Amino acid sequence: MVLIVITVLFVPGLSDAIEARILGWLAQVAS
Repeated sequence: MVLIVITVLFVPGLSDAIEARILGWLAQVAS
């Protein structure tokens, strides 16, 4: 979990992809 946070903080482009994936996952769980 910590590694994910560090990666997001240091890799701006990758953070967008991760955020989009998390939002998509949340959408599937909520539906």
